Amino acid sequence: MSHSVSIAPERQPVLVAGIRTPFLTAGGAYAALSGHQLAAAPLRELRERCALPPDGVQLVTMGMVVQDLDATNVAREAMLGAGFSSRVPAYTVSMAGVSPNVGLAHICDQIALGRLDIAIAAGAEHFSELPIRMRRNVRRR
Repeated sequence: MSHSVSIAPERQPVLVAGIRTPFLTAGGAYAALSGHQLAAAPLRELRERCALPPDGVQLVTMGMVVQDLDATNVAREAMLGAGFSSRVPAYTVSMAGVSPNVGLAHICDQIALGRLDIAIAAGAEHFSELPIRMRRNVRRR
């Protein structure tokens, strides 16, 4: 079943800028950084390029498959590390393969509904800091 939704032209979400870090191998140049430190770099660059004040966004979302060991909410830590205000809410989504899209869809919905005007959707992965997981029988030994 298909639903058609009409969004007022002034509430149409618009992508203004996009920034990313280069792909590098695990254990390479980014190895000394935590996941949230690595994620803060493009957020900081985005804030500077768009001349956003620290409280210039209303929400930051970040998706990642493998959670950062040093932070329970990578989006929040990265956003603060990028110089955004602690009054800006941020949340992290963890779903295999589509987590940044979940945050982006939420932001677009909120813009269309008039609840947000400016927000950031991001994604982050840092395979130099993967958690080591073992089967239960190995842990019990």
